[in-house]
Formats: sequence, structure tokens, C-alpha cells
Amino acid sequence: MLTKEKTCYLAKAHIYRRALSVLAAFFLYSPLSLADTPDLVESPLSLSISPSLSVHAQLQATIKQNGTLNKATINQIGDDINLVSLVQLGSNNLADITQAGANNSVNLVQYGDNNFTSIVQQGDANIVNLTQLGEQSLLIHQLGSDMVLNISVTK
Repeated sequence: MLTKEKTCYLAKAHIYRRALSVLAAFFLYSPLSLADTPDLVESPLSLSISPSLSVHAQLQATIKQNGTLNKATINQIGDDINLVSLVQLGSNNLADITQAGANNSVNLVQYGDNNFTSIVQQGDANIVNLTQLGEQSLLIHQLGSDMVLNISVTK
């Protein structure tokens, strides 16, 4: 039996579905391009991201840069949970991180100038916690699973 409350609820649900359809169509078929906005102009502090989409992906990368000529490259391969948190404070710091597997985590902080780090995690449940302070170079390869590496490097 259709009551007044059910009719009102069904009408509201129809309105919400219609509004969602209109919004989705606007974003999918809009002639506006985000690449045309001045906020996405290439600069020395920019980050280039190769777009890829996986419906079940649980990949997260957070990058904070303060200084000049800092560069970060992050490759997360697969559709499992992988996390990267990267902070670069200073100049001419370089970080190259590749994660392939599930439940991997990288926490990297580079202070000062001329730090270089390359991290490869291939396997599951690997963790790297790394802090570099000025003119340090590190290459880290975790090939396997359940490895934890905590490093703090200073001059």
C-alpha cells in the first residue's frame, strides 16, 4: 500500500537520482578542461602524475614540497593498498619511489639540499620510514614481504 510518506520518500529519491545524473553528465561531457586553468601551469615545484584508474585501487600518495628544484616520482603498480607520504624541505632534492604489491608504506622526509632517494618495494606489507638531512644518497630495495626499515641519516 502506498502511503503519503512513502510517496514523498520516493519523490525525493527520484529528485536526488536525477540531480546526481545531471552532475555526472556535466563533469563527464563538459567542454571545460582543468588543464586550461592557470593553477596547473608547469613549474619547478610541480608534480607530474600519469593518470591511471582502477576501480578497486587503494593507492595514496601525499607530497609536500617547500624549496626549489625538488622532484618526486611515485609509481604505484597494481590495485592494492599502497601508501606514500613524502616531504621535501630545501632545494634540489630527488625522490623516486616504486611500489608493487599490497599494503606497502613509505614515509620519507628530506631536509636540506641535494638529497637523493630511490625506494623500490616489491612484495607485500613492507615499510620504509626514512629521514635524510642534507646531501645524502640512499638506494633501498625491499624485495619480499613483511620487511620494516627505519633510517635517520644526517651529515
